[in-house]
Amino acid sequence: MDYSVHPPSPFIQTHWQQLVPTWSQPVGSLLIVLQSSLCSFLDPSANTTQQKQQLRQQFLEFGRVIAHQLQQKGYLAEVFDPCNGLPTLSPPGSLHLDDVAVVRNCLGYPTLPFHGCIVILHPRWGGSTYPSTLMSSASPEVLQQVVDEVTRSQDKFGWLTDLPSDLTSPVEYETPALVSDSGDRVFEVLR
Repeated sequence: MDYSVHPPSPFIQTHWQQLVPTWSQPVGSLLIVLQSSLCSFLDPSANTTQQKQQLRQQFLEFGRVIAHQLQQKGYLAEVFDPCNGLPTLSPPGSLHLDDVAVVRNCLGYPTLPFHGCIVILHPRWGGSTYPSTLMSSASPEVLQQVVDEVTRSQDKFGWLTDLPSDLTSPVEYETPALVSDSGDRVFEVLR
């Protein structure tokens, strides 16, 4: 699992009340959590569906621990369900959060439309990347401190990693073209 903390994007700064309508304070920070799947999301199967459910549950558990710690410190925090983009700790608003759009905006990772979904193409994991988002009224510095505290106490099996600094700013790199089973190119190089 990789994670990184960011200030809210301009879209979230503008529309936070439509995402979390019961909040009395604006969003101050975002936690992006990326998990590597055992199978590619570019190869839909029963295994893919099972992996998505497992990674979703893992994020929800992790996110709720972070949210609880933030709430104990007096901050608002919301864990968004990666499956439907709705908040899990408070009533939904009129907008759904698009985790892929958050990752694309904050990290600049390329994406690929595929079977009605958009798949993130991670620099190391390619199309085997499951994104998730937590929002908080805390500053990015406070959120980072809480995440660091939780990961130190929770990371008994080495599955959490802080996203390397070269992967936390928007990237410009070449992504090799993906090739379908028939040998046709389905994705050209991105810049």
